[in-house]
Amino acid sequence: MTETVGSFLRQKRKDRGLQQADLVEKKLIRTTVLRTENDKTIPRNETIQIFVTALQLTEAEQEKLDKLVREARKKRRGPSKSGDLQVNEELLFIDVDPLDPHEDYSEDELQTRSHGEVVVYLSEKEGKTVYEIAKKAQITPGNLNRIARNETIYLKERTLKKLRDAFSLPDNTKLFRPKPIPKRTRRIEENAELKKKAFAEKSPGEKMQTWREGSNLNRRSAAEELEIKYNKLRALENGHLPQKELREKIARLYGITVEELEAAYGIEKPSTDEFEKMTIAEFIEYHMNDNGWSQIELAKKIGKNRAIFLQIKKGQIPSKETFVALSEAFGWMPNDTNALMLQRKRIAARTKRKT
Repeated sequence: MTETVGSFLRQKRKDRGLQQADLVEKKLIRTTVLRTENDKTIPRNETIQIFVTALQLTEAEQEKLDKLVREARKKRRGPSKSGDLQVNEELLFIDVDPLDPHEDYSEDELQTRSHGEVVVYLSEKEGKTVYEIAKKAQITPGNLNRIARNETIYLKERTLKKLRDAFSLPDNTKLFRPKPIPKRTRRIEENAELKKKAFAEKSPGEKMQTWREGSNLNRRSAAEELEIKYNKLRALENGHLPQKELREKIARLYGITVEELEAAYGIEKPSTDEFEKMTIAEFIEYHMNDNGWSQIELAKKIGKNRAIFLQIKKGQIPSKETFVALSEAFGWMPNDTNALMLQRKRIAARTKRKT
């Protein structure tokens, strides 16, 4: 039977006497472990690194895993139209017009070559493997292999700096500096911009669905990971604002930031001056919406009828009891900035009424 990524990881987990639940405790999602071991998906480079750390794979095992992942990805992409590239098995780099490691080239000569060729040349000259270079540069072996194959033509400045540091090159070196973007890469970036623009035009619910599908999760699996009901997730994907305590879970599951999630729903934090200009009703409404609560939900939390918010909106000043209940519902301590600001607004309103 042909060994696959899933069978390899499953066997290594069993060899170490670990259950799938043990891997979940090490920052892996249960669904990801299950789908990976059943070869339903090919894990991303970041996920592979978590597997490597969790299973404490040796260097030889890491090399084998990297080879299985490359074969799986190649099989998924289908045969290359330009033919297969030749693999340098000793260093696990692909030879692309290799420079002679026994020759000394000037920086001007190396500058005319691609980043991939320079990586292969310097690694062979120093006699280092892909894993040694990747570890030193803090780049995944898969990404470094793609750079060496010239599959990644345009590199970000931070990646170039990591490569300069990995090869101990001086700061004033001409190597691993940004190169003009080739036309093909420009087209790729233009397509990426179009996709980005199309994504920006989507509704909050559609963005939520896109993030879920991008994480290879169906709605039921995502609901289980988030520990919410299926209908709750469906409501979120229909445009309902997730509650504040749920946002961090969603961001972690879909690999985004809380700020990106809030931006999708148009949540922007006002400035201090804007907060100061708000009325009591506007101030309470902002924090209610920020937490993703309805008036009914907030009313239950403070033990009042929802009609109290209509009364506050009409100009009624909340009692001290209501003020304390609101602070507790929003999780504000007595010396919290928001609690103090609401107290100032309450005092100012009482003073204004007296005068």
